[in-house]
Amino acid sequence: MKETSLKVLEYDKIIKLLSIKAGSSLGKEKILNLKPTNDSKLIEQSLNETAEALSIITATENIP
Repeated sequence: MKETSLKVLEYDKIIKLLSIKAGSSLGKEKILNLKPTNDSKLIEQSLNETAEALSIITATENIP
């Protein structure tokens, strides 16, 4: 994604707000290093991981 598009979307502000919610310094670091991608395999993998994490949280009401 072009840098100008990221600026228009205020991507840096969104990432900073999200990083505040991180539960650990490692999580915060990973969030701050996130970059948009158009790699469909990576996007699908990330969506699957998110869905799995959500189902675990929903089923157990706790984060393991």
